[in-house]
Amino acid sequence: MGFLTDSQIAALIAQEASLAPDCREKSAGTRDPRLKAASLDLTIGDIFIPGSCAGKLGAHDKPRKEISLMQGASAIVRTAEKVQVPDDHGGIAFPPARLSLTGLLTTNPGLLDPGYEGTLHLTLINMGKEPISLKTGDRIVRILFFKMEQKSTEPYRSDPNASHIDEELLMGLSYDFANLQERAREVAKEEVHKAEIFSKWYAPVIGSVIAVIVTILTAIITNNQVDPLESRIDRIEGRFGQMGGDLNLDSIEERLRQLEEVGDTEQGNLKDAEAE
Repeated sequence: MGFLTDSQIAALIAQEASLAPDCREKSAGTRDPRLKAASLDLTIGDIFIPGSCAGKLGAHDKPRKEISLMQGASAIVRTAEKVQVPDDHGGIAFPPARLSLTGLLTTNPGLLDPGYEGTLHLTLINMGKEPISLKTGDRIVRILFFKMEQKSTEPYRSDPNASHIDEELLMGLSYDFANLQERAREVAKEEVHKAEIFSKWYAPVIGSVIAVIVTILTAIITNNQVDPLESRIDRIEGRFGQMGGDLNLDSIEERLRQLEEVGDTEQGNLKDAEAE
């Protein structure tokens, strides 16, 4: 058993019972860009959105042609190309490396049994931080083909035109991987509920406690300011009381009268001197 090269894959495609009828060369000498050195790339045909009801864009009966897959979101794609694996061949499907680097997880590529006919279906999940754009014609899966030593005794047989995508399948899957968006909404709702309880019950209590504390501090500050002022007033009144006891009003009046007499005498002497 060995993997097929590009020339061997091209030869199988060119046969009447083509390995991939949609990849036949349109003219001699023209190489299909989907054909690689030892593999064949298949592209996106239809895009289905989990949870989509019949008639809605993205449902089994109304697939999308493009989508911007948000973080944690999932989608199912059906390849545009069909494959017809010979009874003595098999295939291994896996996502191209460039898709994995963007954070796009492909959950169910795998083995293509001998005799398999039809399109491939893949479930995609955006595990990156940024939205990933997907559209019809984008490369989505790569297949390595190999030849077995002999034909399978019981090759895979199915209707190549049968669709594996139906409403029951889509309704049974979640668009949001791990239900991240719903969980985020629940967390937000819980936080809002906590805020409402706080504003209803705790905020008034805290406001009352703050008001009491402010009142107590105001009283303490006011008392600290009034007590020193009253002490100063008491000291001033005491000084004036001492001065009142020491002073004799009669002696002060007698002294003033003597000063007036002296002043009158001096003034009379001046006038006599001027007359002479």
